[in-house]
Amino acid sequence: IKVSNDEELYNSFHEWRKQPLPTAFFEQHNRTRMNSHCRMYRWGHARKYGLGWNHDHQEIEPVILSREACVVRGFLRSPAVETWLMVDSSQSSLQTVKVAPLSRNSLDSECPLSKESVATVVGSGLTRKVWGNDGCTDFYISGKESKTLILRLDFTMKDHGRITAFDDHTVWIQNKVSRISLVVDRSDNAPAMSITAASGRVEIKIEPEALPIRFRIIVENLDL
Repeated sequence: IKVSNDEELYNSFHEWRKQPLPTAFFEQHNRTRMNSHCRMYRWGHARKYGLGWNHDHQEIEPVILSREACVVRGFLRSPAVETWLMVDSSQSSLQTVKVAPLSRNSLDSECPLSKESVATVVGSGLTRKVWGNDGCTDFYISGKESKTLILRLDFTMKDHGRITAFDDHTVWIQNKVSRISLVVDRSDNAPAMSITAASGRVEIKIEPEALPIRFRIIVENLDL
């Protein structure tokens, strides 16, 4: 009754209607002025290609970890540093194996890698090919080898949990914001590959009978 009988008091309760909206309101709701189909298209694109997604602004964000395939003097240096090792005859230690570019063109450094980079593992009959493919990095390893080799991949993400196997062909390491997956395609009836990981270092044991091997490195954000 007091408010209804006092016009000035009544108007004071509605003064906020004449004030401009606070900045925080626009930051939270301005995205709704965009067509909803555009927002869903962007989210779907981010989901498909493993990109980041800003929930507050409904915008695509870049991937936290670099996933460009880069080579230096013919050898992979991003998204992981490539090293080859050989298991000695006693099966108790590893020895570094020399690897050489297959051609002079492979000596070039390139980032991102736009063509196939070919190298041969010296002292063996293996040929390694690596190339970038739409944000992924593909390896193809073929040839003949009598000894067990280790392909070591050192990633920049060190703070990850234990390696997780999704199925016989896919494993990954991840932290709260990023995931690095290896998807392996091996020949028919080939034995399962041993893949271990610790502190960003992934080691793939390559047995002679497992050749040829193709695998893909996928780097993506998790917060979608």
